[in-house]
Amino acid sequence: MAYIKGKKRDRHAMTNLNLTPMIDVFTVLVIFLLKNYSATGYVGATAKDLVLPASTSNKQPQAVLTVAVNESYILVEGKEVQTINQADISSQTLLFPQLYNALKKEAQKGLYLEKLSKGANPFKGEMMIQGDKNIPFQLLEKIMYTAGQAGYSTMSLEVMQKGS
Repeated sequence: MAYIKGKKRDRHAMTNLNLTPMIDVFTVLVIFLLKNYSATGYVGATAKDLVLPASTSNKQPQAVLTVAVNESYILVEGKEVQTINQADISSQTLLFPQLYNALKKEAQKGLYLEKLSKGANPFKGEMMIQGDKNIPFQLLEKIMYTAGQAGYSTMSLEVMQKGS
């Protein structure tokens, strides 16, 4: 036992740890990290078996409705709408009925959410097409036409930045 000024000191004395300042520091740290990561913008996933074309564009994509197209299928928000075999590319008609129905349903959801939020979250008719670099232009043209007919007037093409 150790003595301090005539008193015995116990080696196993309990010490109190004040957690409030430590919790405050960790809270500030978490908020800082969340703000930093959320400021980087859109983080999207490319559909399976899809090779995007390369581009020198530096514009960051926005979080909007996504239509993915490769040589086998067309996806809307990750759900298969139709196969390319079902979409007759050589026909004279520009509208794909199955794709149109899926896009119209998504547009109605957007308009309903706008109505619920009382205009705070307006439906802008924006979408992004993730098109494989090997798909024919006629297919892309018909998909864009179908999207326009379903209420999506603003379309972007997602590409891979060169050097990535």
